[in-house]
Amino acid sequence: MSEFGIIKYLLFFLVFVAIPFIFKVSSKIYKQLKERQYLKKLSQSDIKDIDKMDGLQFEIYLKVLLKELGYRVKETKSTQDFGADLIALKGNEKISIQAKRYGYKNKVGVDAIQQVYSSIPYYKTNKAWVITNNYLTKNAHKLADVCNVIVHDRIKLVNWIEKINPTVTARNIRNTVPPKERKCLSCGEVMIIRTNQNSQQFFGCSRFPKCKHTESINS
Repeated sequence: MSEFGIIKYLLFFLVFVAIPFIFKVSSKIYKQLKERQYLKKLSQSDIKDIDKMDGLQFEIYLKVLLKELGYRVKETKSTQDFGADLIALKGNEKISIQAKRYGYKNKVGVDAIQQVYSSIPYYKTNKAWVITNNYLTKNAHKLADVCNVIVHDRIKLVNWIEKINPTVTARNIRNTVPPKERKCLSCGEVMIIRTNQNSQQFFGCSRFPKCKHTESINS
């Protein structure tokens, strides 16, 4: 093979074999590093404790985060919130907030965007946020962009917590704030918190064993 042929072969190998291989390996290593960093953030943010909260506990935890950021926070009436769970105020900012603590497989839909957007004229706010421990559907993201609703989804919430490094953790809230009282869907009596053999808490009917209805705390 001539010298020119060898150079041509080497160039072909470099362009079509070596560089793509190096790029593929580098991308894989980078992806693994990013995944490790994200998993580390998850553990530091107590997101698993947030996932186990009920709606009331989540709202209280968000109040802690917002206060750490210098906001004054008001709760809306739980029976008639007119599209917002919390109102945050700081300087000229007045923000309507929808707090959505959902099960991991349940994405936040367009209704959350519609609700918080409709709360703006009622509470006379100038911004609207949705804060969730989960993710939004594609349509919810589209509507949020059109309505200028700021979304703090699972990833942003984790980054937010890491940045704030709050003095009160999600675990503190879970251990000190009882879930919101609820009635049994089967018989209408009050549900009480019970603990199973695996030390996991759940709601059980106060009429047990006559009524065996149970519910997850974070349902």
